[in-house]
Amino acid sequence: MFFNTSAAPKTKDGIAKFLSGHPRYQTNSGVHPLTSYSHCVKLHRLGLNRSESEKAASIMQSDDYWRELRGCLRGFQDDMQGRYQISPMGRNSGHLVLFEAEVYDPGYKSTCRQCGHLSHQLVSPQSSHCGECGGLRSNLKKPLSWSRVIGSGIDHGVTYRDMLDWSMVDLQDRLDLVRAFDSACDITRSAFIRLLNEFMLIEQVVMVPQTVKRLERIC
Repeated sequence: MFFNTSAAPKTKDGIAKFLSGHPRYQTNSGVHPLTSYSHCVKLHRLGLNRSESEKAASIMQSDDYWRELRGCLRGFQDDMQGRYQISPMGRNSGHLVLFEAEVYDPGYKSTCRQCGHLSHQLVSPQSSHCGECGGLRSNLKKPLSWSRVIGSGIDHGVTYRDMLDWSMVDLQDRLDLVRAFDSACDITRSAFIRLLNEFMLIEQVVMVPQTVKRLERIC
């Protein structure tokens, strides 16, 4: 493993040292900045060899390389029952950061069959067409489950000495969370390296339809 390198500490002193010494990243700006557990995933910090680094610099020019990696982050969130999530932050998404989160129902009742637009209204005989494209809408079979961040400063400002005052149960719970975060970052790094081996960058011209307004002579 790359980020999850050391054996899990067993003593209160060892756990407190591990948690208080873990890398952190500032999660907000302003008068009262917060930090949370993090890992730097910039190219020069991933332990890549020369050929991998050159390939990675090319791959990262694409608009969708993170799409191939987000499944790893969603897997961590699923394992945490939605209570925590990992989000890329910083320039070029160079840091993976741990956040408190929650799963919630956004309240949508129906969706357009054609464009996928969501609506808070149920389909009825008087209202069965999409307000965006005019396509037919269908009621959702079950409520949606979305996730949102509710806390961006996990253990912000907590020192080694503060952690020594925690119960062993609380310390162990936090250790399990942070080591699960470390493992998820390892899984994401491994997925990125597989991406380097399985994909190549191509350039493609995409024609985008555009609506324009022009004058036309009246016959």
